[in-house]
Amino acid sequence: MKISIIIVIIFQSCLTLTAQETIEIDTNSVFFNYYNLVNQADKSQLNKDFVLADSLYKLAFSSVDRPFKHDYSSAFSNSMRYNEEQALVYLKQGINLGIKQKYLKQINGFDYLSSSDKKACFRGCRSVKINRNDSLYAVVSRMVDDDQRKARAFWTNWLSWEKQVKIMDKIDRPNALQLLAICEKYDWPGFSILGENTTDKYTVEDISLLILHFNKEELIKLQPYMVNAVENGEMYPYHLARVIDYLYMGQTTDSADYEILEIKQVYGTMHSNNEIIPYGDISTVNANRKLIGLEPIEEYAKKRGLTLPNRKSVVYRKKIY
Repeated sequence: MKISIIIVIIFQSCLTLTAQETIEIDTNSVFFNYYNLVNQADKSQLNKDFVLADSLYKLAFSSVDRPFKHDYSSAFSNSMRYNEEQALVYLKQGINLGIKQKYLKQINGFDYLSSSDKKACFRGCRSVKINRNDSLYAVVSRMVDDDQRKARAFWTNWLSWEKQVKIMDKIDRPNALQLLAICEKYDWPGFSILGENTTDKYTVEDISLLILHFNKEELIKLQPYMVNAVENGEMYPYHLARVIDYLYMGQTTDSADYEILEIKQVYGTMHSNNEIIPYGDISTVNANRKLIGLEPIEEYAKKRGLTLPNRKSVVYRKKIY
């Protein structure tokens, strides 16, 4: 789902945060070290130091029981520069974790494989059975489907905003209660429960899309489960940061009458027209990102082909009557 900045501005049911209210995951957790190693490996790959990148990916993968499948695809792209045999090992490991056939061709370097290796990868995708709780997966999938096809169906755009909010609340509030009940029983329904069913680490979809639509009180109750999920490799750090940025910006623009109101992202995850939306001082946003296991904003922008903002905040002016 492509989210425009206009939708962010008018979103009403949001989490109240200030730039100081950031989240910090446990730096002693195994996955905090994993995130840092992968970030260093990605940086080395961007700098074309492919051998160093490979050694860092190997360290990262050996440090946890279940690495992310998309990090295996990054390691594959890196190793294709000089060691195709090792690259195939990484790709097969990613396939075993759920890389789907339709996404293989999108991975950098895949087109350079031999015809026989490509066919073997396709067969692997078709034969892999992802371990997950199928009944719980069906419940969460239905919640996401309701979120998109009922609460935010294309025809609701023709209704007044008040009516749209009523329709969304009718779906979002029960969804939030149900997700909280799931967390209380299973913990966060993350990758080991539902599978790493994502296009990439930066696409907001499935359960990460669902939680964007919860309100402040609901997110406060869910936040400990999400933080624990990031610490244990059940959720990408980016997705937790994206929830905060999205809801913080929406809430700020919905506040009381103001003459001048400045809005800054906390983590810099959101962008518009290939430019990252302002986040204030670069040292502050990078400190916030480090606490949650994210790479510096400059490296994030380079990886995603984005430009840094040329201003520190989004400024809104409104006359107070």
